[in-house]
Amino acid sequence: GTATKPLYNDEKDIIKMCFSNLCFNARSDTLFSKPTFSRLALRGNTCIVALDGYFEWKSSPLPKGNKQPYFVYRKEEEQSLKKREPLLMAGLWTRVSTGRLDTPELDSFAILTTESCKQIEWLHHRMPVCIWDMDLARKWLTEPSEKLKNQLDDAARLNNEGFSWHKVTPEMSKLQFRGKEAIAEMKETTKSVKH
Repeated sequence: GTATKPLYNDEKDIIKMCFSNLCFNARSDTLFSKPTFSRLALRGNTCIVALDGYFEWKSSPLPKGNKQPYFVYRKEEEQSLKKREPLLMAGLWTRVSTGRLDTPELDSFAILTTESCKQIEWLHHRMPVCIWDMDLARKWLTEPSEKLKNQLDDAARLNNEGFSWHKVTPEMSKLQFRGKEAIAEMKETTKSVKH
């Protein structure tokens, strides 16, 4: 028989494989024209990704041209005492072979992206396809189609009141930086100037 080389040996290799060989987002506007993604959608490999929020980086006056990271999340209801609801994002999933006997397959997903809504276009020109309507979410899981994808895009782009955001520490961009501090609001500081 022929021996196959494993795609990864440890956790660092898994992370590298996910970010080098697999897509983590897919443009919804070309979803049905790209064979990789259209095959997944037409096979019903659609999913909903529920996240507390996502990060976006904006050019800032930080030294050396660094970018300021922001944490974007679902806007809380004014009178709500409940925990903040997650953002629901349209996605596609697939399973790939790893070449290892102990972990033969790796599940992966890609989040669909679209043009940003007016509320957050200052931050980036694209955003995840966030689903605000549970009926559309159910249909994405059970009846994916190009027409439905267009409905999801339109609904995401037209929601101009659904998001909140705040600055987070630039340290969160480092892979080793983990924990709730990564999404903690960065407090603005002002430096006094001596004359």
